[in-house]
Order: sequence, then structure tokens, then C-alpha cells
Amino acid sequence: ISVEVTGTADGYEPTTASSAPVEVKSGVLSATPVPTISGTAKVGMKQTAKAGEWGSSDVKLTYQWRRDGKSIKGATKAAYTLTADDLGAKITVKVKGAKDGFTAVSKTSSATKKVGKGVFTTAPTPTISGTVRIGQKLKAKAGTWKPGTPKLAYVWLRDGVAIPGAKSSSYT
Repeated sequence: ISVEVTGTADGYEPTTASSAPVEVKSGVLSATPVPTISGTAKVGMKQTAKAGEWGSSDVKLTYQWRRDGKSIKGATKAAYTLTADDLGAKITVKVKGAKDGFTAVSKTSSATKKVGKGVFTTAPTPTISGTVRIGQKLKAKAGTWKPGTPKLAYVWLRDGVAIPGAKSSSYT
């Protein structure tokens, strides 16, 4: 960028002088807070990044969630739900702020504690269908478990005691 100055006075010809051009450098984003993570560090639980105030409403924020310091493919939103792949890992989020004419800045949150095992939010009471009579087939209905689709194991009981070998979803 440069500047021209023109001077005029009564009885004088106008004269223009120009400065030498100077290079415009990128601005620096000065308000760059360290992001934080809220949420319980267990499989199946949602983690939410709080980017903080970046000092200007036109700063574009992008997110990258990380597992033990390595980027998690596709985890680029402000929220991330922990998966079985995260079990035992520490999770962080890197927030990058960018604005036209400014050098982009990235900040990484503190790590969560190690991700623990999740807990089913719904574990229904199983039901039995079929005719309850000797020689008839009974079927167990496990109900809907949440979150996800668990691997189910069955044990049929007689008077509260496991029936040897009765470990499928049906029993005759």
C-alpha cells in the first residue's frame, strides 16, 4: 500500500508526492481462548466443544476432534459422540479460528480423562411368548436396548436356577 499527498497554495502549482509502497501483513487474532470440552467421558456419550469468545463475530471456527493426539476421521463438528474406538483413550478438540486478512490460529483443549465403558440407557425387561406347556417352544423377546445394538446372551431359568444348555433365544 502507498499514499499520495497533493499540496496546493495560492500562486503555486499543485504538487503530488508519493510514498514508497509498504507490504500489508496479516493481522493477528488476539482473542484466542483455549477451548473446553463438556460431557461425560464414556462410550456413547456426547462431548461438546466450547470455543470461547474469539473477539469478533466474523471469525470462522472449525473443529477437529482427536483421540490420543491423532485426528478422528470425520469428527469436525462442535459436538462428538464417543464410540467404542475411543475406549481407554483421552479426547481433545482443536479449534481453528480464521478471518479474512488475519493469520489463522489454532488452540487445543485439555484432554478428557480416559474414556470409560458406556452404560445402556435402556435395558428393557425381556418377555416370553409361546404356549407355556411341556413340549412347546417358548421364545424370548429382548426388547429394544439403547444405545446401539448389543450382543445379547440368553440364559433360561427354572425356579431361578439356570437350565443347563438353555442359552438361545428360544427354549422348548
